[in-house]
Amino acid sequence: DRTLDKKFATQNKTKNNIRINCLPDSFFHLAYEYKLFDAWRTRNPESRSYSFFSNRHHSWSRIDMCWLSLDLMKETEQIDLLPRSFADHNPLVVKLKTKFKINTWRLNTFILHDKVFIEKAKEKMKEFFTVNKGSVKEFATIWDTAKAYFRGLAIQYNIQKKKERNKKYSDLIDKLRKEEEKSNQNPRMEEMKTRLRHLQHEINVLLTEENAKKMKFIKQAFYGISSKRSKWLAYKLREERRRKTILSLKNDQGEEKVTIEELKGIIKKFYQKLYKANPISKED
Repeated sequence: DRTLDKKFATQNKTKNNIRINCLPDSFFHLAYEYKLFDAWRTRNPESRSYSFFSNRHHSWSRIDMCWLSLDLMKETEQIDLLPRSFADHNPLVVKLKTKFKINTWRLNTFILHDKVFIEKAKEKMKEFFTVNKGSVKEFATIWDTAKAYFRGLAIQYNIQKKKERNKKYSDLIDKLRKEEEKSNQNPRMEEMKTRLRHLQHEINVLLTEENAKKMKFIKQAFYGISSKRSKWLAYKLREERRRKTILSLKNDQGEEKVTIEELKGIIKKFYQKLYKANPISKED
């Protein structure tokens, strides 16, 4: 039912204006031909959730969609419409089962501007050098240990701040979700719009620092913070990482597999055969 994706603030809705605000039949014929699925509607066949509010028409609609192939639908772990926080559209989040993670640790330089962390680090490092001074002959050993100790302090502080930030973000999202549910019932209520804007602003401020940190780490991971002289080296490093990345393998039947679990199974089976001890006969 395509009308599930539209809600008018007034009762003056007709078949004609509902028809105008629906996707054309040609699009659905194209989606059927290429076997594409509306991911959110497939997982939520009867739900009424919307992604955009039109101030002009005073209506809610779900115009933000993600159409996936059958293979990607099988790999979809979660799909959800989040509350609006920094734009006039509700974000549509799709999480796939396949995950790639880079385990390289990098110092979060934002904590170097945190006065609380700076004072704590000064106190702890002063205590460290006082206790360990003269414990070994080589000062370089103490210095290397001090760097590891400082790294532990930074990781501990980051974990604590992340827990606090996640809790605050979760509470704000819950409040925003409840206010949006009320707004769906009464889109013209100005007081409710003010509360929504206030919550969106709080979430936006909270996410600004986090987004800046992620952008910096992405640039570091893909060598985006490089001078012109090192562009060739950055290209070579990226190419080397791409060459070493295994995207697919073939099993014993010659079938190409791409998921992480299937790749692990093929590699495990290969090394089990490789290192399997040859049976020793009784005569030997």
